[in-house]
Amino acid sequence: MKNMLKGLFIKDLKFMKLQIPILIISIVCAVFIGGTTFVIPYMTIFSAIIGLSSINYDEFDNGYAYLLSLPITREKYIFEKYLFSLSIGLAGWILSILIVLLRGEILSENDMLQLIDTGCIYITILFVIISVMIPVEIKFGKENKIISIILASVIGALIGFVVFAGGEYPGGILPDMGIVATIAIRVFSICIMFAISYRISVSIIKKKDF
Repeated sequence: MKNMLKGLFIKDLKFMKLQIPILIISIVCAVFIGGTTFVIPYMTIFSAIIGLSSINYDEFDNGYAYLLSLPITREKYIFEKYLFSLSIGLAGWILSILIVLLRGEILSENDMLQLIDTGCIYITILFVIISVMIPVEIKFGKENKIISIILASVIGALIGFVVFAGGEYPGGILPDMGIVATIAIRVFSICIMFAISYRISVSIIKKKDF
């Protein structure tokens, strides 16, 4: 089963070769346009979308029917999608941090604190995007792309506002807390959110006929 997961992961990486021109353009834009507040969210969110696009590739030419005829369960297929999307998103996030550092924008302690703060915010957003988009993509797929985008945007915005907003937002549940408590609550919330998202995705794909 471990080899099958590895095979699915490699398959998704090979599909990413189709995205190489777009990836090159995105990296060039990140290097030459904007500062920290642009590079980190741009690369993180873009990478997450690229990782999630592997789900769409599996839908073409009865791809689901073929993949699920292999000795792998639907639960493992969904697990690999979370693993792959998260890996690509984290790779983009790390690359964005390196771009900011290599550009020499960190000149003081305040700059470093801003980098850490921005990085933490968008790594949280990365987890929210993946948790929301995978079950929505599995449910609606490419045939209802507009619906899936709108629904995912609304759900993601609500989760981000209600759970992860800081004290400056009246809807946030984390105001006036220390940084350690805030990070602990966010990590716990992400774990719960991922677990719920995974169970929803598994439930959806089990009910589908391919």
